[in-house]
Amino acid sequence: MMGETLGPLKSRIGNRVKHPAPKSTGGKASDAYGTITDEVWADPELCASEAHMPDCAKGDGCWGDYACFAQLIDWDNGEREIRLGYYYRPHAEGRGWRYGSQMTLTMSPGETKTLLSEVLSRADWFKPPA
Repeated sequence: MMGETLGPLKSRIGNRVKHPAPKSTGGKASDAYGTITDEVWADPELCASEAHMPDCAKGDGCWGDYACFAQLIDWDNGEREIRLGYYYRPHAEGRGWRYGSQMTLTMSPGETKTLLSEVLSRADWFKPPA
């Protein structure tokens, strides 16, 4: 997923993924390998859009575009997790999408459901600030 993707972001379903074992295990753990089996994007229209330049309608505070996703990963060991992350497209001539998630949230489906259910229960979080 590293590098730059010019043009629209495409589905990653079917792509292989690797989670390197933490260095803190002292080499006693193996890397994890799996396959992305499903995904959702927060704003699919953004993923398909052309980049806009620094003089965009968002004004001087525009840092670029962020495309957020959730992916279902089936690991080779039989476990299943959900990964939350994003791609970033800076506003510069000829720049494409870059994988922006140096660290992602990757959790079991149960942990993901608990976390997101708790977030969704916070109605005040979805109101504009006073």
